[in-house]
Amino acid sequence: MRIDRFFINAPIEGGRVHIADDNLFHQWKHVFRYQVGTQTIIFNGDGYEYTAVIEELGNREATCAILQKKKALLPEKDLWLFMSLIKKDKFELTIQKSTELGVNHIVPLETEFSNERRIDIKRFQKILTEASEQCGRGNVPVLHDIMSFTDALSFVSEENITPYIAHQGGEEGIVNAPIKTALFIGPEGGFSPDELHICKEKAYGTLSLGQFILRAETAAIVGLSKLI
Repeated sequence: MRIDRFFINAPIEGGRVHIADDNLFHQWKHVFRYQVGTQTIIFNGDGYEYTAVIEELGNREATCAILQKKKALLPEKDLWLFMSLIKKDKFELTIQKSTELGVNHIVPLETEFSNERRIDIKRFQKILTEASEQCGRGNVPVLHDIMSFTDALSFVSEENITPYIAHQGGEEGIVNAPIKTALFIGPEGGFSPDELHICKEKAYGTLSLGQFILRAETAAIVGLSKLI
């Protein structure tokens, strides 16, 4: 029997855990119709996942007993995705699939050709959490604040993150990427000539995604698959 997984933003210590998160409790009681005795799997990003059984289920909170603790599956690399701001539904698809591919950090990127300028943090965080629960990983990617293109380039340099710039006709094919790597994805239309010039001056690698022009969300998935 399949046991559903849930992320909780709370420490898991000792033999019991108290669930007071309104959204999670609503899911358990009113969506999944959980009852006392139902088993579930919970994780909080501490490197483990816990099989738990519901012991108490009130009107607004629940108490679970921990039955088993085991190491969780975590991404092997510290992958960063600097994703240009694109239409909301396309951005949502990108961060969902990026979570499944093992990205640890997602940075919304404001570029010269970006058409969007805002993000729905609450909505995006929900997508990241649900994707992590579904795919079996033991942590949820960190969603960062919006960065400008130049600030993002300075950031990866300061943090010793190896960047790859997705660009049609790029120099790299399949990459044996280092542990700490960043992928930069441009909006529809790609990065501007000035942005590409900055990358060339800094000797940052460009990543070829094939001979055809890809949509931004497709480019992110293809690019990440070359780096994992």
